[in-house]
Amino acid sequence: MSFRYFLITIIITWFSYSCNKEPAQPKDLISDVKKDQAAPAKSYGISESLKPSADSIARTWEAYTKVSEFLKTNSSLTNEESLYNAKDLVKLTEALKDSIPLAELNNPAVKIRLNVLHNEALRLQDMADIKVITNMEIAEERQKIYDAFSAINYKLNNMSEQAKINEQLKDFIDVEAVDTTRNLLQKDYSKEISE
Repeated sequence: MSFRYFLITIIITWFSYSCNKEPAQPKDLISDVKKDQAAPAKSYGISESLKPSADSIARTWEAYTKVSEFLKTNSSLTNEESLYNAKDLVKLTEALKDSIPLAELNNPAVKIRLNVLHNEALRLQDMADIKVITNMEIAEERQKIYDAFSAINYKLNNMSEQAKINEQLKDFIDVEAVDTTRNLLQKDYSKEISE
């Protein structure tokens, strides 16, 4: 009998404490979201711009130009506006990925960077459907998109610089090879062989 009273006392105590607790205030969550949304819109930028030698490649690549213009015009938008425009960015990055104009650019290093940019754009588009997303997460994703585009620019700059160096080396090596061949033909090796 005493065990029953003890059990009933525990249950009553538990109910009384659980009823007296104040429920979690959604005001705290709402105020955090408002603070998050009240932050000024961050301006994003492409950290690596194209050098003049690589810019000639980009001018012939229509999809690249469209993505570049899109990112430049949307750099100062709010996070909500960027989520709204995410579908357009996905379409542009997919077209960029599928329209590599030169055979020199159709290599794994460039394709990987294009795929990263497209995947980051897809993530931003997916964020539009997530109800509980913070502005900080959206801002991080937007920065990743600009970083991925900068990585493409960096690769294009490196490829154009490498092409210049290879061209200079090719001319240098061809001149040296011709000079060496002349020396080999002019020298008489028959004397060295007989000795």
